[in-house]
Amino acid sequence: MEEELGLLLPCNVIVSVIEPEAMLSVVDRDEMQAIAGHVRGLLSQALAKIIQE
Repeated sequence: MEEELGLLLPCNVIVSVIEPEAMLSVVDRDEMQAIAGHVRGLLSQALAKIIQE
């Protein structure tokens, strides 16, 4: 991961978050839905931290 890449981004960057369940719904594997739920939680936490800043 390039942690310093954010330094190159303009101040007015719009952050969007995908819905992991929707993205992984095309894969017909039940275990992927559990992973998608976990990813959704991580994305929600990251977005909350960005909003707080």
